[in-house]
Amino acid sequence: GVVFELPVKLPEYLTEEITSMALKAYKVLGMKGMARIDFLVDSNNVPYLGEPNTLPGFTNISMYPKLFEEVGIPYTDLITKLIDYAMERYDHKKTLLHKHD
Repeated sequence: GVVFELPVKLPEYLTEEITSMALKAYKVLGMKGMARIDFLVDSNNVPYLGEPNTLPGFTNISMYPKLFEEVGIPYTDLITKLIDYAMERYDHKKTLLHKHD
């Protein structure tokens, strides 16, 4: 079965390995902005990348906002941060667009 445990209790070395794997996957896939990268861990503490979620859910049972709440970022602050980031990306992209005749 699947167990959802927040905060997850993993050995520090495993947390570091999963974090490293997630960052590598994020970069290799060219992801930008928000994402949630899911992992499965077997009984021998071997992590397996499950799937990247580029549009994680925001329902009352969604893991993405719950993860941020666990580290002290309330739902409304998370939404504000994501909007601010999107606006920054939009402003940056406008500077890259050029009109050609």
